[in-house]
Amino acid sequence: MIAATVLLLSGLTADSSSASTGPPVLPDSGALFGAYVKADATMTGPTRATAMANVESAAGRGMALDRQYYLWDQSWPTADDAASASQGRTLFLSWSAKRLDGTFVSWSGIANGFYDSVIDQQAAALMSFGQPVFFSFNHEPENDDPAGTPGDFIAAFQHVRDRFTTDGVTNVSYAWTMMAWSFRMGSAGVYYPGDAYVDVIAADGYTWYGCHNPSGPWRSFSEVFQPFYSFGKDRGKPMIIAEWGATEDPAIPGRKATWINEAGTQLKLWPEIKGVMYFDTNAGCARWINSSQRSQAAFTTMGADPYFNPAPSLMISSGPAIWSMKPTADLTFTGSALGGVGFGCSLDGEPSPDCDAGASYNALAVGDHDFSVWQVDVDGTQVGGIAHWFWTVIPGSKITVSDSGFSPFAHFAPQGATVLWSAIGPNDHTVTDATGMGLFDSGPLSAGSTVTVMFGGAGIYPYGSTLDPSMTGVVKVPIVVTPATGNEASSFAVRWASATPPADFVYDVQIKRPGHAWSRWTAWGTTATSSNFVPDLGPGTYSFRARLRRQSSGLHCRWSVGKKITVS
Repeated sequence: MIAATVLLLSGLTADSSSASTGPPVLPDSGALFGAYVKADATMTGPTRATAMANVESAAGRGMALDRQYYLWDQSWPTADDAASASQGRTLFLSWSAKRLDGTFVSWSGIANGFYDSVIDQQAAALMSFGQPVFFSFNHEPENDDPAGTPGDFIAAFQHVRDRFTTDGVTNVSYAWTMMAWSFRMGSAGVYYPGDAYVDVIAADGYTWYGCHNPSGPWRSFSEVFQPFYSFGKDRGKPMIIAEWGATEDPAIPGRKATWINEAGTQLKLWPEIKGVMYFDTNAGCARWINSSQRSQAAFTTMGADPYFNPAPSLMISSGPAIWSMKPTADLTFTGSALGGVGFGCSLDGEPSPDCDAGASYNALAVGDHDFSVWQVDVDGTQVGGIAHWFWTVIPGSKITVSDSGFSPFAHFAPQGATVLWSAIGPNDHTVTDATGMGLFDSGPLSAGSTVTVMFGGAGIYPYGSTLDPSMTGVVKVPIVVTPATGNEASSFAVRWASATPPADFVYDVQIKRPGHAWSRWTAWGTTATSSNFVPDLGPGTYSFRARLRRQSSGLHCRWSVGKKITVS
């Protein structure tokens, strides 16, 4: 076999058949209840698993959320994470730029791509983990000055998310986590990565009385978290309290229990806060849940409140891969909307019968597909929202080379896919780039020979045979924009490549706004692979297209087919 290469970039492959999992779903009402539980032989238990089991036993309920922390050079998710997820908990994972030896990876280095191999490895681990995860890059960055400036943190946060997206991570909701104190001091905003990059705003907060601040004051739960709540509400983002807790006050027995009771009451007045995780540890301060019988009882009472026992209203748990060569699809989903007793669903706008036990489809056409599911009441009326699963069915990535030409003439390949040409003779032919950029040239292929080429960026790539100028073909690589529909406040993810291009190459991206002609978008002459777009010209149809260009010569491939989105 003869091997040729073009844009050998990491990314999805055309024969990927593993199902991708969606991100965690937050409840429509109420707040998920959880904790970080430190293993301690005296207070909780000697291992992470026994510690969590003991805390759940004392609380009389399972934890919906499990908070965990990892340093830059640690491997995660771990076997303990997998075991926790298998018991029904959703992981909230923090990944710090701090190393095990106490030094920091610079945020600017992360943003500039110096650590992409590490990020790609974590992306692969998250995809392999396959469970919905809340992910927080470098929580409490205001404590990590050695890693860089606030601007460096923002660039690093954005780069990690962009890289995960390019690598195909679909099971993550991105949380930005700061200290509640920073919101109180008005300094948190300088670290905000932007609405397009943050799915959930999170905060860690405590009353520090009797701990690092032994002289007081004792701050109420609402006083600790009100500024954080106001910040998140102003941005229209759901919120999670990622750490909260208090120490006992020896002078006032039961004060901590009262503080926990206040938390349970106050959170019902802040419906945009969708989750709370108690920090059950003595790290710096003894905040153990069971530091007294009163405190344990208050925590147990709060956990028993129906408000802190919601389930995600609707979630598609499995479906076809983003790119699939299979003409079949199987999808599973769960829901718990109030009044929901069944499901309704559709494929590409056409209703599907009886999908209460899941949905299966056969003989799917090549192209884009949109599966929708919703919950219904006893009368068949929709209750709650609608969940979507998008994917594309592609033809097999094989082209035959014969005296009759290339078959098929036009071949569809996703970004990062490897296309194979198989020569069947009888005469020799070549597979040679016709863009002028010198992307690939197989040399003469005799019968029985094959050549593979990887296409990393969106565009239409013409090619031919130098031994027979009448033989021509094209490989079409699409630009990807998700979701397909939204409103003026929606953020759309635009991806034009599977990874950064080789030296001397850049990507050009154009946009067509409602009522306007094609024009340059902000991503022009870029080595980036994706960006986010918020509609900037009101409702209507927007389209995007992209191409690969060689800077030294100015030559380029043809524009990819335009990808449309509809904004209402």
